[in-house]
Formats: sequence, C-alpha cells, structure tokens
Amino acid sequence: MKSAELPARILIDIDGVCYLRGTRIDGAAEAVTRLCSEGRSVVYVTNNSWGLPSTYAETLRALGFPAGHDQVVTSSMAAASLLLEGDPASRRPGLARGALVGAMGGPGLVSALDDAGFEPSGVDELDGVPADDVGAVVVGVDRDLSYARVSQAARLVRGGSWFLATNTDATFPTESGLLPGAGSIVGAVSIASGVDPTVAGKPEAGLAKAAASVVGVGPGLVIGDRIETDMAFARRNGHLAGLVLTGVSAVEDLASAEYLPDLVANDMAELVESPVRIELDDHGAPVAVSGGESLRRAIGEALGARCQ
Repeated sequence: MKSAELPARILIDIDGVCYLRGTRIDGAAEAVTRLCSEGRSVVYVTNNSWGLPSTYAETLRALGFPAGHDQVVTSSMAAASLLLEGDPASRRPGLARGALVGAMGGPGLVSALDDAGFEPSGVDELDGVPADDVGAVVVGVDRDLSYARVSQAARLVRGGSWFLATNTDATFPTESGLLPGAGSIVGAVSIASGVDPTVAGKPEAGLAKAAASVVGVGPGLVIGDRIETDMAFARRNGHLAGLVLTGVSAVEDLASAEYLPDLVANDMAELVESPVRIELDDHGAPVAVSGGESLRRAIGEALGARCQ
C-alpha cells in the first residue's frame, strides 16, 4: 500500500510515533508533511492527558511537523466532553456546567475541565468536602502523585462521585524506556475505592468523536505504537489500523494481540511508503504480505504463533 492508497483522514498518535520525550523519531515529520501535501486531513490524537493541546502543537511544530493548535485532541478533552454528555453505559447523566470536579492530573486536565465550564479542584484540596458535592473525580497521569491524593480520590469515589479515567495506558514510552502512565494511577484509585472507572480516552469512542470534529466523520487510518489502545481504538471506531514499532508494542506482541493492525512498519516513514499488510488467507488466517522482507518474515512468524 502506497501513500496514494491511504484514506483521506489520518489520526496520528504522538508519544512513540512522532517523538519520544521531545526527541523526533527519524522520518516522522517528513511522512506527515507528505500526507498533508497530498491533501489528507490530519489530527494528532493522544492519550497523554498531561499537556495542553497548544503545547503539543508547539512541540510538534518545533520538530518540523505541520500542526495547528486545533489539530490536537487529548484524552483530557475527551473526558471533559464525556462529563458534559453523560455515559449511558455507566448510567451516569451529564454534569451541569459549574459542577465541582476533582482533578488528579496535570495542567491539560485542569484546562480541559475549565474550558468545558466545570469548577476543577485538585483532589488534595477537597479534604472534608462531601462526595455529594463533587460531581466527578477525573484521574489522568499525575506527576505529583502522593498517598494523600490517592486517598482523597478513593474517598470521593467510594462516596458516589463519578469516577472517570482519561485513559488506562499502564505506561508511556520515552527514549530511556517506559514510564508509569495514567493507567497505573487509575489502578491505584480503583483498587482503593473498589470502583471501576468510566474511560474517556483510547480505545473508547470519546477521542474518536473529538477527532471527527477536526477531520470529519468517516473511516480513516489510525497510526499508533500500542496494540491494546491504538489498534483497538482503530478497530472499534471504524478505522484502518497502522502499527509503527517505534514505541511500546513489538512484532512479537502480534502473537497474542486481540486486535491486529492492517498495516505494520518499523516507523511512520515506512508506513506511508511500504508497510507490511496483514490480510486473511482463503482459510481466514492472518498472513503478512508486501513490505520489506525482514519485517514481513518476522510478522509472519508472530502470526503463525497465534495458530499454535
């Protein structure tokens, strides 16, 4: 599959796809620039709840990526929208604007809640406030994590505040290895409270709705580095799934993956030009076709292990 055959809508993960902790991944910026020059609509879709969309856009532009501040959607934005809309699956109605919301995360989460019309407050500032007065507790990646913050969040959730997770990624990739992600923190609050959260970010539909507001409704291509979130996000929301091997997931992970990608490449430049495609043979078994011989062979071995 050449770039000319790719869909008109491209949804690109950031961490592990475009850069690793501010270090650009070789060829990624050029690949996105090429997609835009060919007339495709691009949106950057990240589960990282910490930063502001404008900050992500500035960082991307500084690294050579075409990125306007309105081309970035985050799991914090999806969480704020979900609080407004409500969630039938968890039988939670939307909150009224002005509602007090406990925030356990970074500036991106607080800003998204404020922009949506809520009154965000750090959970450690809600000591003694009855849970009935706190419409929700939203948990994302929290670099100031403390025992007191987990304790307050769990108290409020046990008391009935809506427990919302920006995302449940256990880790996120950096150039020096994996660091704890929001899922690690969400897990602590969940265990301490005995309550499972409503999840706003990938692979759920909240970010898909936010992305559609940028690139329009319809099938596209999700480019990501994590099978259990990015590929699941693509499959569950009607998009093609493109896996790059510059972040979390490795070829070997395909052997046990619940959601297989359509395209696999070593990096985004290769994904745009000459990815390995995963197709079903006449017996319904997944096989690797096209792309580079070495990667195709490695993917074939991983897919073969699924049948053993």
